[in-house]
Amino acid sequence: MSRARSVTTAHAATLGRRRGRRLMRLERARAVTVGLLLIGGVAVVAAVILGAIVQAVT
Repeated sequence: MSRARSVTTAHAATLGRRRGRRLMRLERARAVTVGLLLIGGVAVVAAVILGAIVQAVT
């Protein structure tokens, strides 16, 4: 019985590790997408501000 329990716990540990790795990958992908969106938004705002400045100067 103890051997079966250890096998099931080991199996659960491997499953948990795999699930954790997948979660880490999802978190990394979400962080990358959020970062890209933030950078894109900042770039758009900077472009609009620069355009307004150029229009005001000319």
